[in-house]
Amino acid sequence: MVSNQELKERLREKKSGSNATRYLVCDKCNGSYELQAGEKPEDYSPECECGGKLNYNRNISSSNKTSKLKNIIIVGSVSFVIAIFLASFIVPIIALEIWGHQEAITNNMGNSAEYNELNTMTSSYDSLENQYQGLETSVYNSKNTNLKTAYSNAQIQLENTNTTISNVESALSTGQSQSQVNNRIKAAQTQLILAQKSMNNVTSML
Repeated sequence: MVSNQELKERLREKKSGSNATRYLVCDKCNGSYELQAGEKPEDYSPECECGGKLNYNRNISSSNKTSKLKNIIIVGSVSFVIAIFLASFIVPIIALEIWGHQEAITNNMGNSAEYNELNTMTSSYDSLENQYQGLETSVYNSKNTNLKTAYSNAQIQLENTNTTISNVESALSTGQSQSQVNNRIKAAQTQLILAQKSMNNVTSML
């Protein structure tokens, strides 16, 4: 049986409209419980099962709309931050990797021609060195002082040629700049010509 006090409270709630839509809404999971007639927020624990706080609300629809709007704003903000992060860090990194890959392809193509030139110069040097060694006996058996001097000069030019070719190989193996490699190739080519002229001078005296 309902007491007179409870009847008075229910009548008062009806007049004020306070019992129209009364809810306890969780601020964490957005779960809600509609309070029945005669029930008060104080009758329940202020903590939700999920650990959130239960708040008293007369209109759940407005509460849900507010919560949903907050969630949309939060999700949108997080998405925006992630997008900025990707644009600021990941995109430049990908661009650098692509650029580095393209540069590596270009360098490899250039180095292929330069290695071919190195092999050509090395082959020419080996040929001159064999020619030089083949003339050694004839030169030292000769009494021609000028021939021996020319032969000694040819030896010096061959040694210089070997040094300049080694410089080219070093520039390629250590990844020197294109201009450095080209300069060393030109120096080796020039020195190879000098060595060839020195050998021609020796053979012309025999």
